[in-house]
Amino acid sequence: MIERWALVSCLKGDLDTYELIQKDLKKTPGNITLFVLGDMIGPEKNCNRLLHRLINPKS
Repeated sequence: MIERWALVSCLKGDLDTYELIQKDLKKTPGNITLFVLGDMIGPEKNCNRLLHRLINPKS
């Protein structure tokens, strides 16, 4: 089986974008490992919701 990765960066606290990425990945067959590379927080949003989700992911 081929190992597949998804790379994400520049979320800047946007939980909605992260949720859309997760939803899209669930539609893709097979196992995909998601890596969040950086810029998880940004000055224009409350980043606590995204940080909480990244620390405590849904199954």
